Amino acid sequence: MSQIREMQNKHRAIAQKVMILMEWTELEYGAYMMQAGMEYMRYVLYMDDWAIAFMSQSKLFWGWFRSQWYQREEHLFLPEATGMGHNDRMLKYKTIHSPIALSNHPHAHIMEETYSKMITEFNKSLVYG
Repeated sequence: MSQIREMQNKHRAIAQKVMILMEWTELEYGAYMMQAGMEYMRYVLYMDDWAIAFMSQSKLFWGWFRSQWYQREEHLFLPEATGMGHNDRMLKYKTIHSPIALSNHPHAHIMEETYSKMITEFNKSLVYG
């Protein structure tokens, strides 16, 4: 099995455990992750709506963000969550995924990809109005 496939299976298993503990559907889980990603862009990367529109379309960004997400769930949430009541579990989950708690940033090539697209669109708007 390829290394990528192994990682995908590991992430899927982590997500399944979290969904069971949080009593969420796959849609609820995905929506929460996406909302957190958008908040991360705004509050950690200090992006405005225009920049978020570009970054939110980046496969590189979402790949990086999901990888970070699953690491937090594996190491900071799952080891403690089973023994917690539902309210404490929800608080813990929100805390580890809060933009305020996140200090790491995407690799430079992820940011450069998005900025390149933003600059191209900006230049087009100057030329074509």
